[in-house]
Amino acid sequence: MWKTVPGLGNEAKRRLVAGRGVTIAASFAALLIAVASAAPAADYQQALESYLGGKYGECVQACQEAIESGEWNENWRLLKIQAEAAQGLYLPALETLDAALKRYSTSPRLRWLGIQLLRQTGFTAEADRLRTELARLIQQYPYIYSDAAARVAVGRFLLAEGAEPRQVLEIFFDQAKKSRPDLVDPYLAAGQLALEKHDYRVAAQEFRKALQIAPEHPDALFGLVEALAPSQPEAAEEFLERLLNRNPSYVPALLWMAERHIDAERYEEAEKLLEEVEKVNPECAELWALRAVVAHLNAQHDAEGFFRRVALGWWPLNPRVDWLIGKKLSQHYRFADGAEHQRRALKMDPDYLPAQFQLALDLMRLGAPEGWQLIAEVFRKDPYNVVAHNLVKLSERLETFRTIEQGALRIRMDKSEAEVYGDEVRQLLERAHEELAGKYEVVFSEPVIIEIFPEQADFAIRTFGLPGGEGFLGVCFGRVITANSPAAQGASPSNWQSVLWHEFCHAVTLHKTRNKMPRWLSEGISVYEERQAGRSWGQRMNPEYRKRILSGELTPIAQMNTAFLQPESPADLQFAYYQASLVVEFLVERFGHRAVLLVLDELGNGVPINEALQRHTAGLEELDQQFRDYARRMAENYGAGVDWSEPDERVRADRDRLQEWMERHGESWFAVKEKARRLIAEQQWQEARQLLEPWLDRCPDYVAGDSPAALYATACRALGDSAGERRGLERIAEHRDDALDVYIRLMELARADGNWPAFYQQLQRALAVQPVRSDLQEWRAEAARKLGLPHEEVAALRALLAMEPGDPAQLHFELAQRYRELGDAARAKRHALQALEEAPRFRAAQRLLWELVREESDKLPDGTRDRSQSTGDNLP
Repeated sequence: MWKTVPGLGNEAKRRLVAGRGVTIAASFAALLIAVASAAPAADYQQALESYLGGKYGECVQACQEAIESGEWNENWRLLKIQAEAAQGLYLPALETLDAALKRYSTSPRLRWLGIQLLRQTGFTAEADRLRTELARLIQQYPYIYSDAAARVAVGRFLLAEGAEPRQVLEIFFDQAKKSRPDLVDPYLAAGQLALEKHDYRVAAQEFRKALQIAPEHPDALFGLVEALAPSQPEAAEEFLERLLNRNPSYVPALLWMAERHIDAERYEEAEKLLEEVEKVNPECAELWALRAVVAHLNAQHDAEGFFRRVALGWWPLNPRVDWLIGKKLSQHYRFADGAEHQRRALKMDPDYLPAQFQLALDLMRLGAPEGWQLIAEVFRKDPYNVVAHNLVKLSERLETFRTIEQGALRIRMDKSEAEVYGDEVRQLLERAHEELAGKYEVVFSEPVIIEIFPEQADFAIRTFGLPGGEGFLGVCFGRVITANSPAAQGASPSNWQSVLWHEFCHAVTLHKTRNKMPRWLSEGISVYEERQAGRSWGQRMNPEYRKRILSGELTPIAQMNTAFLQPESPADLQFAYYQASLVVEFLVERFGHRAVLLVLDELGNGVPINEALQRHTAGLEELDQQFRDYARRMAENYGAGVDWSEPDERVRADRDRLQEWMERHGESWFAVKEKARRLIAEQQWQEARQLLEPWLDRCPDYVAGDSPAALYATACRALGDSAGERRGLERIAEHRDDALDVYIRLMELARADGNWPAFYQQLQRALAVQPVRSDLQEWRAEAARKLGLPHEEVAALRALLAMEPGDPAQLHFELAQRYRELGDAARAKRHALQALEEAPRFRAAQRLLWELVREESDKLPDGTRDRSQSTGDNLP
């Protein structure tokens, strides 16, 4: 069967010499020299230890010596093949396989390893032949997998052939665990299967069990790295460190680390790791595929094509190459490019399930309906894929959503929530489209899809495929926006209006740049546009940001993305958002909005961000210095005249030293704040109010929980000083977009004064935070009646009806009354009837319906009026 091997070897050598300057012949020659000078055959456990420790050359040498000395056990051949393949010595590995198959003609372990090696090296016909032979052997001679190790190999083979995973687990892997409790293989196989299905919890359990048997096994350690990374990154890092101490040449881990660096746009660090991979295995397809990814992201398209060709050098129809390239591009929001690579992979192998799965995800994020159809097909083929299962179940729930179509918008919401505030969502997004698309000269050729989820888990599944992501309010993929509704955010929701404005701005700028803009600029523009749209929206200067800027914590513009991709704390990430928005504000003020548009156009054409900035603003060093000066001036002007000094941590920890510090800095805000807190704690309200009142105007837009306005309002409320309390709370309401408790308290004060316009103003602010609270909608209806806003009252009553009210009959009755006043007799009659459906003896509704029928009959022609009149007279 190996007549074709020499020919393939020569062609492979020729391609490698022409393409990358690395020859198998050179590596094989080195191996022969090592073998020729070998010592006597080593013990198998020592050889295995060399392999597990990444000393692949020593392992090959030990195996060769053992084989030459007459060792009969197939383990030596299996180990030698794996050690040769780990170094990219594919031709020697194939020759070892050929000789071993002649000697162990029925070995399932050897045949399964051979199938993988043959496919990896492009011998697909020979691999298929081995597959057929192994399937026949399993059917005819079941005794060949009677031992546990063989049983695991057969189970892996059957999984690759499409066998039902649950049956394979029970019949092969679980049975192997029972017959050989000391064997690590079945736990590794079960863990890897769980990883493939995205069941990270089960995967972690299996790999931990494997480590109980083999405490430092590289495959088990790496399995835990992959299983824990999504939810417990610190624990994953610990296992990664253990793994690299055990085997610094473990290629899967080096590739995994390189991928993380690519995700964080640390391309130089990624290349260093890829160079380490190349030292171990220069023929590794994933190595060259990842280099193609980096080249693409750096707009080096010739290099990208070259690296991809090298990755396909051994196996030109290897679907994993384009699957990996496309997956990484999609992680950088290049969904269209990623989808194209998945299609290439599927041309090579139409049944390659990972590419089908990734293509489905890409299409869903591109807003293509085919994505949902494809994910259903993936789930049909692989019902144990957790992400596919989640998405299929979600698609069923999405079928119950209401779709609101308006121009360039396609909004999908829960039906009841759409009834409550769907019109407000539509109006806000229409305004966002008009203002932002016009401002950034964007025309959407297809509608932007906005999906708003009342359940946080559904949002996470739609966005990430798995539950989690609790810190996210919304995500924009380009044409598709996903967002949590206020109902999904618990007790402290954010302002849904500012969230949707922020995300729609992403849709605009991502469209303009074809999803080729760095995260910092995308986030910076969105936060900047929040500030432009709403006085209380977006991040603004505060004492903490002032301190950071004046302390020299600004990130250089050329390195801004690192502040987003590797923040040391949530506070660092929030500051990165603010700094990015400040950079945009600076660019607009210094170079004009047109310069920003030109930068975005350049990004869309594939020009790197730093080059685009230099073309249309200034050199990076000059730009950075100008921005630092700009930011510093803003920080110095914030609360000008206020002493912002603070004691260090050591002083704060010592009560006596802190008191001494406060006496020396009695006019600092820190000292005043601490005094005010103590006075409030001691209920010395009058003294607290007198202390805080001069501070209200010293920094009017500082409205955090420990701000002068907040503390002042607390003291005034305790004193019964409604005017003072209102003054402090209004200061907060003007500058915060999510202060729900503040808005409600101001509503209470306005109601007490009979000031319904002020009540209504605060109500609108509250509804921008939490529209699905029934008490707020009741107050909305009340305020609308007081202010003579019948359409607004109707909207409030309809919202209450959608919220499972305790007395729907009364709400239908009130709606019938309002529609009657508005001259809409048909709707009035319908709601009167619905009130009677809920409460047939509702006398007021009976009377209203009778009056509506009488009024309707009065409008009929004379020839029909008598019959209508008669009908009306029969009503109670």
